[in-house]
Amino acid sequence: MLVAFALAAHLAMPWGRLHAQMHEHGVAEVGIAVDERSVQIEFRAPGSAVIGLERIPVSNVEQKRLKEGLDRFRANASHLFHFDPALGCSIRILKTALEDPSGHTHTGLDGNPHVPGTAPEHQHDHLDMRALVDVRCQKHLKGSVIRFDVNRHYAELSTLRVQVVGIDFQTGAELKGSRDSVRLSR
Repeated sequence: MLVAFALAAHLAMPWGRLHAQMHEHGVAEVGIAVDERSVQIEFRAPGSAVIGLERIPVSNVEQKRLKEGLDRFRANASHLFHFDPALGCSIRILKTALEDPSGHTHTGLDGNPHVPGTAPEHQHDHLDMRALVDVRCQKHLKGSVIRFDVNRHYAELSTLRVQVVGIDFQTGAELKGSRDSVRLSR
């Protein structure tokens, strides 16, 4: 578990710095850290594609849209990332947040995105939704495949840029069209 956490942190570090150049509509960035029986998935996508907003909500209507979008993402998590059922994996969302181009996370005191009346000091035209997903499996993951069904639930996301890091391997892929999976090994 410690290795997966460290690898996830390693994957996340350059994203904040490169985020301003990497924000692309239709593209989600996925970082995956694999340990023997666990996976940490960091998922980042334009807010407009996942929650229907691309800036901090300022009205009650926008706040409701944000809440509904985040709730829908949380409810869909087990349908977005697929593992072989024989592995006995469980999937849960650890955290969701909105981030601006500098990598600054916009949250309220309770850890949830800003609510009306707590508007940030500055607005951004391009906010991303970022989620940390935890996967625990009963069997070893080495050599298994993760399949993504993201574009079925979020039609705006036509491309997934995936980076995978394990104890003894690193790989990546750009998934488009019918290409929807990566192997969790070399």
